[in-house]
Amino acid sequence: MAGEASFLDVPYSLSGETAAGQASTARTLDVYLPSGPPAPLVVFVHGGGWRQGDKGVGRKVAHTFTADGYVFASVNYRLLPEATVTDMVADITDAIGFLLENAEIYNIDATRLGLMGHSAGGHLTALIASHPDALRTAGVPPEWLRALVLLDGVAFDVENGIPRNRGLLRAFGEDPAGWAELSPVARILAGAKLPPVLIAYGLDRPDTEWQACRLAQALGESGEEAMLTEYDKRHGQFLLDLGDPRDPLAANVLDFLQGALFVQGSDSDEQQGFPTACE
Repeated sequence: MAGEASFLDVPYSLSGETAAGQASTARTLDVYLPSGPPAPLVVFVHGGGWRQGDKGVGRKVAHTFTADGYVFASVNYRLLPEATVTDMVADITDAIGFLLENAEIYNIDATRLGLMGHSAGGHLTALIASHPDALRTAGVPPEWLRALVLLDGVAFDVENGIPRNRGLLRAFGEDPAGWAELSPVARILAGAKLPPVLIAYGLDRPDTEWQACRLAQALGESGEEAMLTEYDKRHGQFLLDLGDPRDPLAANVLDFLQGALFVQGSDSDEQQGFPTACE
C-alpha cells in the first residue's frame, strides 16, 4: 500500500493543452501521500533514454517514501522525437510548480523539495537542479530544492560523454554548440550550485560509472556536497530494489533524504564519499 491516499493521472499543464503529436498523458503525474502533517516532497522522474518510459514505474517504489514520511510524486513528460530535452525540462519544472502551487491539497511542505531520477531521468533532474532560472520560471524558489538523488544516471557530462557513447546524439543533436547548455557538468563547472547530491551507479554499464564519477569530480572541484556510491546492480534493478526499504540502496537513499530534508544543518563531511574508481 503506497500511503494513505493517491491521486493518479493528474494533468499539470497550466494551459490544459495536449503536447502536439503525443497522448494527453504526456503531462500528467501521480501523487502518493503519507499520513500526518504536511510533509517534504520527493519528485521522481523516470528514465527511458528520453524517448520512452512512464510515471507508472513510480508506483513500485512510492511506498518506500510515503512510509518514511514523504509525499511522493511520479511525473510524465514529453519524449523524443516530438519533444526536445529543453521541452522535457520545461515539463518537469511545470509539474514541480503545479505540485507546490497545490501544496495544501497534497499536504506538502513546499519549502522541502527533493528531486530523484533514474537513467535519463537522472540527467534531467540534475539539469533542472543546475538551472535555477528554470525553477523560478515555474514559480519554485531554487532554495526550496534541498536534495538531489541520481540513480544510475546518464549524460551528466554531455560534451565528453558523446565521444564515448554516440547514441547520446539522438537526444542532444549533432551540433556541439548546444551541448554545454544541456550538460549538468558543464553548468556546474561554470558556477551553477546544486543542493546536496546522492549519486548511485551500478557496475554493469561502464558509461554510467564514468558519468557518475565525472559529476562527482565536478561537484568536488566546485566545493559542492556529494555522496557517490556504487552498487552491484543491473541498470533496471535500481528501481526494483528501491521498492524494498530493506535493500541497501533504499536505506541509503532514505538516510540521505532524512539528512537533507528533515535534519537542519547536517554535517557536510558525512555527505562525502568518493570510491577509488573515481580518484
